[in-house]
Amino acid sequence: MIAILAAASVGAVWTNCSPDFGWRGVLGILIEQLKLQAFHMDLSAGDRMLCYTTTGWMMWNFLVSSLLLGVQPVLYDGSPGYPAPDVLWRLVQDARVTFFGASPPTSTR
Repeated sequence: MIAILAAASVGAVWTNCSPDFGWRGVLGILIEQLKLQAFHMDLSAGDRMLCYTTTGWMMWNFLVSSLLLGVQPVLYDGSPGYPAPDVLWRLVQDARVTFFGASPPTSTR
């Protein structure tokens, strides 16, 4: 129940604090994420997604919601340039990542 209330609170902020938030807001956010992942990003069951990001940002929710499509999120905790400048690219190769996302500065390190 606490998780539902937390999701509702976050969703209320995203919907301009509408008093009639309820399940439509929670489901609406989830449906938007799934629509983006399935139709715009062409993700499907069996894909492996790595988005280099902090877990404190909204991308964490995006990665977790991809589980509903059968996508396997690949997580990396560390610097994109340590222990070697190509650490993320080696992870992409070793984990057989099919979708990689990162900010432009990440690729210049």
